[in-house]
Amino acid sequence: MITRLLIVLGIATLTLGFGCDKHAKDKAEVRGAWESYRAAADSGDGSTACTFLARPTVDHYDRLLKLALDAPATEVWKLRPTEMAEIGAMRLNYTRKQLRGVSGAGYVSMAIKDGFWSTFDAEWKLTNVSISQDGKTAKALIHNPRLEAEARSNALSRALGGRRVRRLVDQVGPSPRFDCGFVKDGSTWKYDEMPTISNIDKLITELAKEEQMSVRDYLTLTMSGEDTLKAGLKMWEPMKK
Repeated sequence: MITRLLIVLGIATLTLGFGCDKHAKDKAEVRGAWESYRAAADSGDGSTACTFLARPTVDHYDRLLKLALDAPATEVWKLRPTEMAEIGAMRLNYTRKQLRGVSGAGYVSMAIKDGFWSTFDAEWKLTNVSISQDGKTAKALIHNPRLEAEARSNALSRALGGRRVRRLVDQVGPSPRFDCGFVKDGSTWKYDEMPTISNIDKLITELAKEEQMSVRDYLTLTMSGEDTLKAGLKMWEPMKK
């Protein structure tokens, strides 16, 4: 009886040990940082949103601002898709006077306030949050549970349906998941957009390929508002001095 009791107690102890997550507090704070950033950006509160951006993200926009002011179009076209798109947005939405001397964080704050910043809405949540061994960085996935449920339903319809249904479902496609990172700054977790940007680079490239266009031409026609590629290409010219 005593032996059996000790075994039961031992199993219970092991179960409790495996169930205890030493990073539970950090994971909750990471989710909180994401929700705070997303809510602030979604409501147009650029100043608050920027307090939740990690240094690598801010440095990224510092660099793009410098390129947006003076880089020739041919240099911009050699950049990764998201960088091309961001510089194009800077040149379309602002003047040199408005951006001169602005920091990366200042630009993000201004773009959010002016409604030029695209972010994930409230349906997009964090999942698969993991904390590094040193507790200084974190990784997660951004996903949309509703869209994923619809994708699973579509997959079932595809399995049960005929050729016409399968073709329709294939066009809709699955709901994407986006990588994201977080960096602990003192006691505060901050969102690192760089892993997310890498995912969006791939998405833009795939969309351009589907349209049988180069990334440059795809971004030009979707962003410039012009009817022809020739007219739209003017958006890539350096800002007027």
